[in-house]
Amino acid sequence: MINIKSIENVTNREIGFFVSKLSEDDYLLLKNLIECHFEDLLKKNNLDPKKITINNYLSTSNPEKHMELFIKKNRILSKKYYEKFFNESVLIENLTNLFKDIQVTDEENLGYGNIYWRLVRPHPFKDVGPFHKDKWGWDMSTYKINENKFQRCKIWISIISDDRLGFKFLPNSVNSNFEFKTKKHSKSSSFSFKNLSIDENSIPKNEVVSLKGEKGTFIMFHDELLHTGEVLFNNFARLSIEFTFLIPLNKNLTSTP
Repeated sequence: MINIKSIENVTNREIGFFVSKLSEDDYLLLKNLIECHFEDLLKKNNLDPKKITINNYLSTSNPEKHMELFIKKNRILSKKYYEKFFNESVLIENLTNLFKDIQVTDEENLGYGNIYWRLVRPHPFKDVGPFHKDKWGWDMSTYKINENKFQRCKIWISIISDDRLGFKFLPNSVNSNFEFKTKKHSKSSSFSFKNLSIDENSIPKNEVVSLKGEKGTFIMFHDELLHTGEVLFNNFARLSIEFTFLIPLNKNLTSTP
């Protein structure tokens, strides 16, 4: 699934990404964990998980409550679900076979790695942020690493969608500079890209790629790859899950960040 060559494609600033697909077992594991977490979240907010499901969400939910219900902290897998994925996933086993210690970032300071899902409504809703590079947010965050020893990499995984998965990116953009403006409203360690503005005219739109594939398709990418979510014209909400992890710049390195 993932080998040193694919990792090198991610860390290579001339490329910056790698696309593959989860095993069927990993796909079913993640889908089940998200569904369980979704039910937990509904119950916590006095909503009936027998009436509202991920599959019928568009027709049964209150659109005005969407942003309130699905803030990032509510979408981060619980420690129990995180540990189940980390201990049973072929993907994580694959990464730990390549590196002695894979560290999923804990930008929300929960005491364990942050793996979080997104339930994104189709057009005419606008549940996506602007084009951005993750590093812009990390630079403004209180969560710091030793960037001389580690590289941040993101994995974004499609769980429910059509062949157009809802992720757009600009190849060969790791080394490209784009002007942006930000504002941060809280002291949280995390950063919302909804508080960012970028000149869309500076992006060569004809070079932007919409990620396509089957269920379980994922993209692993450098934290300076320019990307965004994509508003789709489906009749259902698409579902994805993602997390950031640290790759030692020397693959034999066992230092802490």
